[in-house]
Amino acid sequence: MFQSLVQAVMNIPPNHVSVCPGGYLFEFRSPPGGIEAANDRARFETAIRRMSSVHVRHSFSLLLNGISVQVSDEHELDQLKGMDFVKLVTPLTIVPASEQLASTVNALVSSAQNMTGVTRVKEELGLTGKGVRVGIIDTGIDYTHPALGGCFGPGCKVEVGWDFVGDAYNGQNAPVPSSNPMDCAGHGTHVAGIIAADDSIVQGAAPQVILGAYRVLGCSGSSNDDVILAALERAVQDKMDVINLSIGEPNGWPTNPVARAISALRNYGVMVAVSQGNENTQGLFSVNYIADSNSVLSVASFINTKVLLSFFTTPLEPDRRILYSTPSIPGIRLNKPLVAPINGTELGSGCVPFTFDIKGKVVVVLRGGCLFAAKAQNAVNGGAAGIIFVNNEPGSLSATIDPVKIDFGILSQTEGLAFFEKLKAQEPGSTTVTKELVATFSDGPAPFLNPAGGSSSLFSSYGLDNELHIKPDLGAPGENIYSTWPVRNGSYTTLSGTSMASPHVAGALALAVQHWKAITGSAAPLTWLQIQKIYNTIKITSAPTYVYESHEQFDVLKEATKLSPGNETVSWPSVNTGGDGEVASIAKQGAGLIDIYRGILTMESLVKTSSVSSPSTQTVVLPSSIELNDTQFATQDPYSLTIYNNGPEAVMYQLVHIPAEALHEPSIEPKEIRLQELADGTYNVSKSGKDKDDVIFRAARAEVEITPRIMVPAKGKRRVNVKITEPAVLPRGQHWIYSGYISITPVSRGATKQQAIYVSYAGVKGQMRDLSIFLRPTEPEIAVAKEKSVCQVLGTGVANKTDYVYSLVGLDMPMVSFCIQNPTRFLLMDIISPGTDETNYEVVGRVGSNEFVGRAVADAIVTTVQWNGTIESYSDTSAPRGTPTGGRPPPEVIRRQPGMDLINGMRAVPDGHHVPYEGGQSRTTILTERDVEAPPTSKPSKGPKPPTVGFAGSNDVTDVTHVPVPDGDYRFRLMALRYMGDYEKKEDYDTWISPTFTIARKG
Repeated sequence: MFQSLVQAVMNIPPNHVSVCPGGYLFEFRSPPGGIEAANDRARFETAIRRMSSVHVRHSFSLLLNGISVQVSDEHELDQLKGMDFVKLVTPLTIVPASEQLASTVNALVSSAQNMTGVTRVKEELGLTGKGVRVGIIDTGIDYTHPALGGCFGPGCKVEVGWDFVGDAYNGQNAPVPSSNPMDCAGHGTHVAGIIAADDSIVQGAAPQVILGAYRVLGCSGSSNDDVILAALERAVQDKMDVINLSIGEPNGWPTNPVARAISALRNYGVMVAVSQGNENTQGLFSVNYIADSNSVLSVASFINTKVLLSFFTTPLEPDRRILYSTPSIPGIRLNKPLVAPINGTELGSGCVPFTFDIKGKVVVVLRGGCLFAAKAQNAVNGGAAGIIFVNNEPGSLSATIDPVKIDFGILSQTEGLAFFEKLKAQEPGSTTVTKELVATFSDGPAPFLNPAGGSSSLFSSYGLDNELHIKPDLGAPGENIYSTWPVRNGSYTTLSGTSMASPHVAGALALAVQHWKAITGSAAPLTWLQIQKIYNTIKITSAPTYVYESHEQFDVLKEATKLSPGNETVSWPSVNTGGDGEVASIAKQGAGLIDIYRGILTMESLVKTSSVSSPSTQTVVLPSSIELNDTQFATQDPYSLTIYNNGPEAVMYQLVHIPAEALHEPSIEPKEIRLQELADGTYNVSKSGKDKDDVIFRAARAEVEITPRIMVPAKGKRRVNVKITEPAVLPRGQHWIYSGYISITPVSRGATKQQAIYVSYAGVKGQMRDLSIFLRPTEPEIAVAKEKSVCQVLGTGVANKTDYVYSLVGLDMPMVSFCIQNPTRFLLMDIISPGTDETNYEVVGRVGSNEFVGRAVADAIVTTVQWNGTIESYSDTSAPRGTPTGGRPPPEVIRRQPGMDLINGMRAVPDGHHVPYEGGQSRTTILTERDVEAPPTSKPSKGPKPPTVGFAGSNDVTDVTHVPVPDGDYRFRLMALRYMGDYEKKEDYDTWISPTFTIARKG
């Protein structure tokens, strides 16, 4: 039986990734490519053929050298781990599908392209993405859609692809691959339309690209690491220039094999756009782990500047348009009588069959009381021509009535109830139904200017990452995006999410690749240096934007009086276009809203002088961002920026500091969360701070010392120092992300007004090392399994246990319940002697450990680990391989050791989490050939870097066995490395020691 030695984990938060039972990825010592790597895989496959419980899932040779397997026999798994060329063994994890947010407010892709310069690139530069290959790793593509070419294969828009999973795949069952990457979920088709659609309704950012469809998700459910890895390698084989991934989950540690493989794509000249995530409610430091690399662009979401709204007028106010939203275009049409049920004096809900005549009419009902679909079905049963839902609370509303088919719309609470009162006044005294009123509905929607357009979407996840690197990188429109949808499901729909923003950037990158190859005259894949040039020019030419009002969800229908039809391309102002208020944090918007037109012209200046360029598009600055770290590790020295003037004349530049709002999340601070155990054994979580997403915003200006003006000669460069001091106004004893921009604007005499380019900076005021990892004071604790508890373990558990004596029979085992309040690079659990206090004890042995653990979230906050009475034992690395020594860590020595995956309860995985990590290192990129040898950089982190990979200073895989402890008294020692902590220093750990418990086996 394949049983884990460390049992449990109930309600593991999304940041504690779920494993695929029996699935492992084996990586080999030889690097990808070459005969030695091929020999490694051949030897491994030969060994597998002699085993009965192991089969190969996927083999990898390009981005990493390894094989993923499914195994059910513990002994055979150990045999594979013992092979001398095995470097790394990692449990396969389940990767959830990216959340797509339904919307009943439509908006055109064309308005999003106006916001980001895509329209200008297509119209003025004539770029369409022709000849560029874009891979979409997602749910597949409905290639029968006319806007996506209508076919699959050579000569089609969707030219290549593969289905790795099949319709029924959910991430935990067996995949059924095929050569047909048809989409049955819709997400991938929507993404493809944003990139490449081309018809009279939707035109993508790069309508002439060639698409690769790589299906890694079924009709519903999740995927696995190795499936995504296989898709990435297939995309490399198919010579993709750009890859879009709208998939992943927040963790903030780029250590997953998928994240490492994505970083390796740069070796093949592939640029990558990845969605930042829609988890704003998880607070700060919620970066998608797949996006946490300098090899990719992590994309935040912005609100579309135009919305498509339908409207109707009535004889009561013939000149007033009453706006309503609808997920379908054109919506309710022509002239229809309106009627509404009355419940006493209130608007009826429509949850019971209509007792009055609604045939051919549009019925108006109040939200609530039953499902939207039930209301819609009652309307269909009565022969209604349509139904309008009135929201019963402030804010926006998205609704679905599937599987019912009827035209429907949504009115805001304010507008809807006011209209109901007017209807009711036409039939005074009635308590059943209003007088019907003929309304004239618009023949389809009309574009309206959105007051919040151009500001960051509320749902978009916050950075920074767990090592305080800047993420997201930039943003693009992702809210209310109307794009292609599977033909059988209606052909078009509107969705919101960073999943919609990322493909907009992928399309923009395709335009940049097309232009780069044209101006360089080379069809060869891009080099890593060229990719960095493109990334950096795109970031410095993006436009930071202001916060819209007070971070509340924008209700476009409630704000109807502010809307006006028109063809304006900008509504909510960016820093470029003027305005006032607080600039949004870099942790929310990165470098700002992408402007690919300016980015491409600036990129071109690295190669030649363009006839349409200007001083602002002939200027490049290195680095594109400054990462300040926290108070403890921030340097007091100035940072160096280098301004490159690639134009034919000398230019004077003006440098100005633009501060952004500061962000604080109370729930990361000690004692800010409380767990209240309820009668049914579940937990209620209470947090301080903002109700919406527990993030507090404040104006806070860092002190920036910088030369206000500098002259840079033609075709020359000048360096300028910038000294940044954290905002004094922010309170001490807390942890605030502060950020801002250095704008650099050409202002030479006689020159027309130029747009600025921007260098972003971000840091944390406060010492991150002061933050607790474990939730205090209620956690950790020795837990008792209960029938209806978040701490339930393998069945009903042991009820009503009042002592700490355990027989280790069945479920009568000690459990530790804890919450990861803040992320940690290293989590471990040891067994120690009883001792006399929390400092006087001996270490008996290691239970297990995990590296790079993400924080818990409120709806799945408690982790429970059950111990079966064994500890890890390691072979001596100096002894012959496989020779057990019964060794265990000496007292007080903290070492990262291969062994038990503590959180996921996986059986001994040598070196399973010991992977190179770039945390604590500078991520400055290189922009010009002349600076390759000694590029100017932002200061690297002063924080401790991870120690040498491996066990006890060795990279050798060390065999791990488990030995039982004798009966007696013991305690748990649970330790988690604090932010920026040193692995070897005990004082850098958050440590909890349990009460004494007793092991007393029966018999």
